[in-house]
Amino acid sequence: MIVLNSVSKSVGRRQFKRVLLEDVNWAIKPRTQVVILGGRHSGAKALLNIIGGIDLPTTGWVERNAKVSIPGGVFRYMLSDTTHQLIARLSRLYHVRAKEINEFVMEAVGRRDILSVTPHSLPAVIRQQLSIALIYAFPYDYYLFESTAIVAGNDMRFRAFCEKAFELRSKEAGIIMTASSGKAARRVSGDMMGAILYHGNLTLYERLSDAIVVFESLPPEEDPTAANAHQDTGLNMGELEESLGLSV
Repeated sequence: MIVLNSVSKSVGRRQFKRVLLEDVNWAIKPRTQVVILGGRHSGAKALLNIIGGIDLPTTGWVERNAKVSIPGGVFRYMLSDTTHQLIARLSRLYHVRAKEINEFVMEAVGRRDILSVTPHSLPAVIRQQLSIALIYAFPYDYYLFESTAIVAGNDMRFRAFCEKAFELRSKEAGIIMTASSGKAARRVSGDMMGAILYHGNLTLYERLSDAIVVFESLPPEEDPTAANAHQDTGLNMGELEESLGLSV
């Protein structure tokens, strides 16, 4: 289980301060599968990073009694390792056989030389594929994805591989992903929960479809660099849900 206890996150100081998360309390049960809907300026990425342990909240704390993937791929934090060295480190950390992970990654990317190079020396498309493959390769309890782009690019072979891997992992683990629009969220298959992050507040929904309806009815969050970014819109989430005939 992962538990967020009164988690808040802000960036900047004084008149430049921006609140990304405000007093978020969330017990994420094992095998929870949820799409977090949040606009470009919502702080959804910050929430995912805090859940994954690569960022700290400003206040509050997170309890993790589970193995959690790193959103965006772990290799971006290890500049000098080859793919083989990186997999060896992670395999020791998660108590799995490096040989099996090596074979998984080579099959996913379709390049046998992928192990002998540093990820940062690869073309952008291959680097993105490797990043996603490294998430799927390890047996986590929770898989975290930035946006619903669980596959990369237009390589149909790689897309098919990732779709199969996603289907397999989602049968045995939790899935937490972000989506910046209702259209993106609708691409997710299966019966998933929904959540909305809006003005720093997280609201959970039993059905993703309900969350999408509410999210698409919300005014876009303003650019924090705008002069009036911190003004209250006066929107009452409860009143909006009632008008839409939805219950949380």
